[in-house]
Amino acid sequence: MGIRSFRTSIQLSRRIEDLETGRPSASGLQFYRNLIDLAKKQGIELVLNLHHFDLPTTLLEKYGGWQSRHVVDLFAKFAKTAFESFGQDVKWWTTFNEPMVMVDGGYLYGYHYPKHKRAGSTER
Repeated sequence: MGIRSFRTSIQLSRRIEDLETGRPSASGLQFYRNLIDLAKKQGIELVLNLHHFDLPTTLLEKYGGWQSRHVVDLFAKFAKTAFESFGQDVKWWTTFNEPMVMVDGGYLYGYHYPKHKRAGSTER
C-alpha cells in the first residue's frame, strides 16, 4: 500500500501491570516492542498515542477518572514508562486522541464515556 507512517495507541491497561505504581507489564512491553519492530522492518514510522478513550474503569470508579489529580499523576507515570521503553525507536508521540471529545462529550454534555453532564449544559 505504500504506507510510510501509521498512528496507533498504547493501551494503558495492557501496558501497565500495576496502575498505582506504574509497574509495566512484561507481556504488554513485548506486544508493543513487537509492533514497533515490525513497523520499522516494513519502513513504517509509528506515531504513538498515549490515550484513545481507554481510561481503565478502575480509575474512574475509584478516583473519578480525569477529575482526580491522582489519576493525572498515574497517567504521567504511564507516559514516562512509555517514553523510556520506546522513546529510542519512536520519534512521534501524541498525548490524547481527540482531546475535545473527552472534555465536551465526557464531562460537559455527557454523550461520551464517562458520561458526566455538567449542570446547565444543553444537549448537542
